[in-house]
Amino acid sequence: MNRFNLMGLAVGLSLSAAASLTGFSHVALAADTDVLKAVDSDHDGSIDLKEASAAAASHFAALDPDGDGSIDKKEAAAVGITDEEFAKADPDKDGSIDKKEFVALVAARFAAAEQDNDKTVDAKELASAKGQPLAALLK
Repeated sequence: MNRFNLMGLAVGLSLSAAASLTGFSHVALAADTDVLKAVDSDHDGSIDLKEASAAAASHFAALDPDGDGSIDKKEAAAVGITDEEFAKADPDKDGSIDKKEFVALVAARFAAAEQDNDKTVDAKELASAKGQPLAALLK
């Protein structure tokens, strides 16, 4: 291996180690950048709650493959909704989450992801551990 290859390898490993230490994943960032671009309807580089809610309402049909107007626990689990979240998102306790309840769940995940109090979620926040659950619902 020549000196340049070794230097490139060392830089790559250093960046990977830094990403691991900070919890920042290049794969997550790339995937979440796609989510950001798809949801960011005003193209300002971030998602606000209105954009997230609109995307959630539009995406709901894809999460409801049987078309019954609600997501059951099995369908919810497929997009990473935990049993605890499901219970909270189902206030009428009918065993399913309808579109309105789903949009409310997205709003709760948005609030958790929005860490700098600017009322938007940017690429860095979306790629964070708190942003990943929001991104999962908007994919």
